[in-house]
Amino acid sequence: PGGDAPPAGLCPGGTAAECADVLGDGVTDDVCTWWECNAGVCSGVAKLKPSDMGGPLGDCGLDNFCSLADALLALTCFAGDNVCDTINIDAGGPLGDCAPDGFCSLADALHALTCFAGDNACSCGPSPEFSPEPNVVGRVTLVATPEAAETKPGAEIRVHVFMDAALPNFRAYQLHAAVSGGRAGSLDLVDITIEDRKDSVFTAADDAFDAFNVDNAQMLSGLFAGEVTTERMAYLATFIYQASPDAAGTFVVDVLHGDANQDQTFLVGADQTDKIEVAGTTPATITVAADAIGSIR
Repeated sequence: PGGDAPPAGLCPGGTAAECADVLGDGVTDDVCTWWECNAGVCSGVAKLKPSDMGGPLGDCGLDNFCSLADALLALTCFAGDNVCDTINIDAGGPLGDCAPDGFCSLADALHALTCFAGDNACSCGPSPEFSPEPNVVGRVTLVATPEAAETKPGAEIRVHVFMDAALPNFRAYQLHAAVSGGRAGSLDLVDITIEDRKDSVFTAADDAFDAFNVDNAQMLSGLFAGEVTTERMAYLATFIYQASPDAAGTFVVDVLHGDANQDQTFLVGADQTDKIEVAGTTPATITVAADAIGSIR
């Protein structure tokens, strides 16, 4: 929450959020308006489509089209490199929900791609359509597996994430990881990657996209169009951690799931509204000890 709101129409702090988020809850008040702050005064431009988040080549101005450019703006914002005001890069929520959720995420990129394909249910105008109900098309457990059960203080360790069920129509996913436990020190995330593996969900796809945000411990990947059939225990991503020099004890690395307002893990089927439920997770357990087998990388 942003505290006391400035007078209507003014943005003394110089941010678009002061114009777009008068309620101060971190979510744009109107997904159909693009806001700018110019010399302390708010300037709003009506959108024709909620997922028109910018122009081509990363331009922050609107162009009245849903296009690849809008999807790329959402991905850049997710990665933390956005040059436009983040409050404007929020086309809606996960699984086709037309209501904005305050995040730059996979959901916004899929809103733009679905709109580009002419299938978007969200609109701006006198009669915007209601958010569609997600269609549950599958259920998986996410399995986090460390390369080793033990490591030394100061060493790096990789944790791979898989899903335990085969799926016939899989298009995209976003993961949010977290660390808990330990008797002393910390296990710190230093990188996120998708390794070149034969069991990767999109190993045979030539139109996949991805984005990574180490600061938020989040990553996403998906297909610009189409879907794939996955095998059981398909590989999704690798989170790379480093034990602090004083780390000791047992740490747990888990994939957060279940509360869209607190975490940003979700899996999507062939259609934007196709929900793949995360039934649960199997976390990775890593013990850090000075006499552990292995060497510091």
